[in-house]
Amino acid sequence: MTEEEILGNSLLGFVDEKYHEKTVKSFRSSFSKPPFTGNHEVCIQTKNGNCWVSWSGQPVLDDEQKLIKIFAIGRDITQQKKL
Repeated sequence: MTEEEILGNSLLGFVDEKYHEKTVKSFRSSFSKPPFTGNHEVCIQTKNGNCWVSWSGQPVLDDEQKLIKIFAIGRDITQQKKL
């Protein structure tokens, strides 16, 4: 997966469909109230098959301290999951 394919797109567009509900629940739980941070392991579909990514998210808040989006960084942990 390239940087261009990932940047600016919703994470759910890449998540294996069988993990959608679990992923949404997990993110909603972490990001529903301050401090709006969380770490999540997600199975992502790629053109070369599935891979596991560990996501660490930080909030982007408006002037009223309301969550408007999440800035997240992902790290490929597929090899660690295979061990």
